[in-house]
Amino acid sequence: MTYNLQRTLLLSLIILGAAGCMKAARQAEPMTVSAILGSVSLNRPGSVLRPGDAVKAGDRIITGEKSMATLILPDTSLVRIFEKSEFTVSGRIAAGEGREADTVLSLDRGRTMLIVQKLAKGDRLRVKTPTAVAAVRGTTFDVSVREAPAKGTSGVTDVRVLNGTVYVEAKDKPQVSAMVSEGEMIALSNESVVEDKKTIPEKEMKELQEEEKDLGKAGTVQQETVKKKEETPARAGSTPPVLKTEAAIKEFYHKLEEVDLDDGTTLVGAVIFQNASVAKIHTSSGVIQVPTSSIKNIRMR
Repeated sequence: MTYNLQRTLLLSLIILGAAGCMKAARQAEPMTVSAILGSVSLNRPGSVLRPGDAVKAGDRIITGEKSMATLILPDTSLVRIFEKSEFTVSGRIAAGEGREADTVLSLDRGRTMLIVQKLAKGDRLRVKTPTAVAAVRGTTFDVSVREAPAKGTSGVTDVRVLNGTVYVEAKDKPQVSAMVSEGEMIALSNESVVEDKKTIPEKEMKELQEEEKDLGKAGTVQQETVKKKEETPARAGSTPPVLKTEAAIKEFYHKLEEVDLDDGTTLVGAVIFQNASVAKIHTSSGVIQVPTSSIKNIRMR
């Protein structure tokens, strides 16, 4: 009897411990799509990804030619996925009850740039490719995947660091690793360093800095929009102000966007509401409502 009681208590403790671990390993808040250019799909070709959509763990983003997507994390870190890329949010674990936050992003092909805000102590953000793993705590860096030149051979991962430092290791040989600092680049296969650390060429660095600046605007616009909403909360049934020029729209909303519709029309203004069915764009001609499904692209001007 005593043995059975002890066994029951032990099983109860194991179950309670497992439940606690499951609670601690809850999923972090999803990432938000800030901007889309061109053809971008979610999880499968043809399933269109749109600004305002949430991207959670397990979701896969596929960009077409001359296309890209910009994502914002809850901490305002930014991710841009460039053309002809396949990008997966492999994991988003929130911090809690002794567990550090952990974000794992995977780039199977193509290119991505990240502006990562400084993480809390113990928290992690990693970018995995078919040949390498890059771990960061707060930095701006660029990762691209060169496809394998021949079947049966590994491709190459290029990592370029604009700010901060990035720890990089070969996927199949973690002991092959390097700390890449600001202004440096490195290339790795799945088991070796293909190109040693070196300084990013000046012309290449300037191009990266321009892209970083453009990406950074997405975070600035997001923060200013949130601030504007906090300062002037929307009222049910309230009427948007009359804004007769694009400059006035930009000043009021802290953004100006070009919205391309599937009929070839382009509306210039600010998207002030969007859900799965409809979107409202405040233009110099007034607020125009369109079906969300008719929107092909939204670009920041």
